[in-house]
Amino acid sequence: MDNPTFRLNVHIEKDNCSILLDSSGDSLHRRGYRIKGGIAPLNEVLAAGMIYLSEWDLESNFVDPMCGSGTLLIEAALMSRNIPPNLNREHFGFMNWKTFDKNLFAKVKGELISKQKKITHKIIGNDLSPNSIELAEHNAKAANVFENIELKVGDFKNFAHNLESGIIITNPPYDERIKQENINEFYKEFGDTLKIIFAGFDAWILSANLQALKSIGLRTSKRIQLFNGALETKFYNYKLYKGSLKAKYDK
Repeated sequence: MDNPTFRLNVHIEKDNCSILLDSSGDSLHRRGYRIKGGIAPLNEVLAAGMIYLSEWDLESNFVDPMCGSGTLLIEAALMSRNIPPNLNREHFGFMNWKTFDKNLFAKVKGELISKQKKITHKIIGNDLSPNSIELAEHNAKAANVFENIELKVGDFKNFAHNLESGIIITNPPYDERIKQENINEFYKEFGDTLKIIFAGFDAWILSANLQALKSIGLRTSKRIQLFNGALETKFYNYKLYKGSLKAKYDK
């Protein structure tokens, strides 16, 4: 049944049975802004978790050079503006409970809206597919952060910017759901691009293709294991120093 008045979750493990009253309704990972997803859309909660794990300061420039339908960009914009997830959601399961206080809910929501921030840093997305950029535009508008995001169509190798520094978080093809011809060469070209175009940035890459990640050709600073659905992935951090790393420490 769609939109039931009350939803119960039943969990059975061996001799134990738990019956839980669902206060949320639809899963909370569904933020409500994704009108359409791309071929392999990133789960919104995973995208938010990746940003938190990167320890991004929410104030420096944010770039996703292979942004797909824009999930990482939108989550970054929501965090920067201090907009809580599901703020514009119209219905939660607890709204059908007798104890639901409509006035209290409106007060709390109003307080959260009043704490939203303006941002001055850049949040930029790029993708080779015009269709993906169109989807990202639709999703950003639905999330009310379209004005905070710049979107470009193009090859990451030709990405042009005038930024001195920032963070890159991206989820390139793994050669799983999105097939990529010569995946190792693709990752090598991406690593070369990071060194040339994004010197001074902090880069984070999520991928389930460990062999392709080795082709990046950069030394990792951090390695974190994550799951993208059922796929075991690696979330690797690369410090993109200007000049050589040795020169940085010889100063």
